[in-house]
Amino acid sequence: MEDNNKKNSPILLIILFFVVLAFIFFMPNISKLFDKDPETIVDDGKMQTFDVIKDDQASLYDYNSDLVINYDGVTLSNFDLTNGLAFTLTNNKNSVLLYSENKYYVELFDNNNMLVKRLLLVFDKKLNPEEKYQFTFDKVSFSKISLVKKTINDYPYVELTKNTEDEYQLVCKNDHNEEYTYYFDIDAKLLKIKYTLFKTKSSDQSYLIDAINYKNKAIDLDTKEGIDATFQESLNGFDYINIYDLENVDSKDLNNSYLFAKDTLSKVVNFEVSSQGFTCK
Repeated sequence: MEDNNKKNSPILLIILFFVVLAFIFFMPNISKLFDKDPETIVDDGKMQTFDVIKDDQASLYDYNSDLVINYDGVTLSNFDLTNGLAFTLTNNKNSVLLYSENKYYVELFDNNNMLVKRLLLVFDKKLNPEEKYQFTFDKVSFSKISLVKKTINDYPYVELTKNTEDEYQLVCKNDHNEEYTYYFDIDAKLLKIKYTLFKTKSSDQSYLIDAINYKNKAIDLDTKEGIDATFQESLNGFDYINIYDLENVDSKDLNNSYLFAKDTLSKVVNFEVSSQGFTCK
């Protein structure tokens, strides 16, 4: 019996060695099953990406008009619901505050702490220390409010629809007949943007003024590199369309918060545009 044990010992050691070796070899694949990092899957004409939104560490406040929120070097105050949601942002930092480097969001909740709406705070100029900026948003029903700063790492991934030209697109619409279509490559990096505005024909003076203004805008934008701008009028109204080829467009012509530079990730576009009154899908 002792001889048999001695004979079996080298065999057991060899088997154990291969078991350990196999575990080390397959461990990266095993870890992927439990890894929470986002994955991208291209299947059935869809690009599907998944992630989990992290819980924000910002405080949640019961709303009242005297509320003052201090967070990350800025203050929100002077809340007013008379004509929508209005408030003042003050830069309390010792340095200039730039929108491109500071994406602040106001998040509105109901009594059950369920998110009702998320609002991106877009300020179109640099704010010097102690400088204030006034915000006004459409009316919304809510009970609680929070201020949080987010980075690209906080943005969830998004599902994109594949079109017939082997591009992936995200379409964002609002309640004012505006539509942005964003086109991405297979790595979910932005290639092109199409903006469409439709105005219903009316006898009001405001319609005539808008028609003239948008026609002139189209003429001006169409002269710029990388932008194809058109104005089309019909019996029903007019369409104003801009197509931005981001390979060639000048960055200074990407002059609003709905226009992004080439190679911007789809999750950035989706999260930031969705937080500005658009529904994206």
